[in-house]
Amino acid sequence: MVNLGEIFAQYQVELDVSLADSAVQNIRINKEKRILNIDLQCDTLISRAAIFSAQKAIAKTNIGVDKVVIRPHFSPELFDTGYFQEIIAALKAETPSLNGTLNDAVLELEGNDRLNVVLAHGGAALLQAKEFELMLSDIIFREFGLRFEIAYSGVTELNSGDKQFTESIENAQKKIERQKLEELTELFEGEERTPSKSESKAAAEIEIRKDEYLYPQIIPSTVAPLYGKVTKGKLMPIEKIAYDTGKATVWGDVFSIETKTTRSGDKYIINMDITDYTGSVTVKIFDSIANCKALEGIKKGATIIVTGDVEFDKFAGDNVLNARSVSTVKKVKVVDKAEKKRVELHLHTIMSQMDAVTEAGALVRRAAEFGHSAIAITDHGVAQAFPDAMNAAESLERDGKEIKVIYGTEAYFIDDLCTTAEELEITKVLVPELPGTFSAWGMLQSDIRQDLARTYQ
Repeated sequence: MVNLGEIFAQYQVELDVSLADSAVQNIRINKEKRILNIDLQCDTLISRAAIFSAQKAIAKTNIGVDKVVIRPHFSPELFDTGYFQEIIAALKAETPSLNGTLNDAVLELEGNDRLNVVLAHGGAALLQAKEFELMLSDIIFREFGLRFEIAYSGVTELNSGDKQFTESIENAQKKIERQKLEELTELFEGEERTPSKSESKAAAEIEIRKDEYLYPQIIPSTVAPLYGKVTKGKLMPIEKIAYDTGKATVWGDVFSIETKTTRSGDKYIINMDITDYTGSVTVKIFDSIANCKALEGIKKGATIIVTGDVEFDKFAGDNVLNARSVSTVKKVKVVDKAEKKRVELHLHTIMSQMDAVTEAGALVRRAAEFGHSAIAITDHGVAQAFPDAMNAAESLERDGKEIKVIYGTEAYFIDDLCTTAEELEITKVLVPELPGTFSAWGMLQSDIRQDLARTYQ
């Protein structure tokens, strides 16, 4: 694996020795924003000053980028609480609003999964209002692959009874709330198929999928943060996710979800497959069980918004979205407002030998949702969908929504009374299913077979 110094040797960039010797995991270029992202695997802990200096030096070369972001990755055994001030420097570069509250603060390890931020000058409430504990937990996970619960100790507050102090806390909390609302609004400014706010309010429901609503759409005003810190980013279609995308924010319907517990028994590995109907991507979350509690409510069929980093996962063998935050959101609903409802009498399901991929239960539930009084199942040549349809109807009836299922099928009649080999071969060409239907024909009584044969001669 090539190291950073070898890549930029031709540009005569001066790098710290330990940084120059670090192996480059991958390089991604955001062409739109002209940002070069470099992921490094470092064998030793590296000072932030060296990283900041390298970023500036590389950006000044004539490689055609405006900004360079170097992300170090260390092995878990290198984690040291003494590296805390370097982490603080990195967080201040990402979030300038962090002030002197953390001056003289130290980090202490308690047990295997808890870190105490020991404060010297108070300000715990301010840090909580800014969600510093989430930021700290995320950067440690990103760089060391470790998840910790963050708590505050030491001199957590000063002059807690002082009016000015109380007002500063309230103002900080209000600022955070305003920032969250602004960030949620900004999520939708760049999404190609998301309607404007006025359109979203007017189109919470539609009857026909067409024009800008040909594909499913979300309602921005219904976003509810669920996991992690809400981060800024514009929604992008999943189809545009690529290896060099870097940070991305997408929405999608969950069509598969898998949760595994690590060998240590204290963390979850959650894989969710989502689609926005332009493409699909796997969302991966690796965090403590306590932090993942909020995600337990996400089931197959849920609609979510995810912000995270696009990275190649060697276990999955594909690009995945490592989630930093997850929010729930509602979609524009398709409804049937007809005064006189129709009844579908020709419908195929996933069990049919032709034409369909939707489960019978889902079709029955959708028809009931539309207010239809009945629905027919008419799969090609099979009846395996009947139990699923029946169970869905019974479940709806228990919930007070009655719908009648009409059980049918598209059957096939085949003349097997061929007298010559030539006739048999011709019939096989016309009806490929013929070999599989002989046993069924043999079960019919002889006189019925002869009557059917005479009818179709």
